[in-house]
Amino acid sequence: MIRLIAAIDNKLGIAKNGTLPWTLPVEQHYFKEMTMRHGGIVLMGRRTYETIGRPLPGRQNFVLSSTLQDTDGITVVRDLKTFLQEQPDVWVMGGASVYEQTFEQADELYITRIDADFGCDQFFPAFATDAFYLQRRSPVQRENNLNYLYEIYSRPS
Repeated sequence: MIRLIAAIDNKLGIAKNGTLPWTLPVEQHYFKEMTMRHGGIVLMGRRTYETIGRPLPGRQNFVLSSTLQDTDGITVVRDLKTFLQEQPDVWVMGGASVYEQTFEQADELYITRIDADFGCDQFFPAFATDAFYLQRRSPVQRENNLNYLYEIYSRPS
């Protein structure tokens, strides 16, 4: 199963100047908890990996890149199609280019919707509600003066 996981603002923004423009520790814990499930395999792009600066603990870290080399804690993916065929469960965690490249294969979307506009310069792909159905929505959370909620979408069988 291919799951895309992202926190987005009101305009589908996911990053500004290469970083998250919000600080939500509870949401970050949710991200960690979710991505450690189902085998804990995470796929990210090179820029996302370089922004984080280290492998995510407790997970198998794969980085889509044509320039990086394997290093402690990460495995470089050069052929996305083969990787997705070989991995039964993958959490795709960005960035924008990797979301775009994996969106059509996604089975589920784990979305944190933040009720704000951060003037982002990187975006999650827009998706139609007929391509996915809303499986679950959390009550509104409030942290650091921001309202947000969690949604899980599934692709119809």
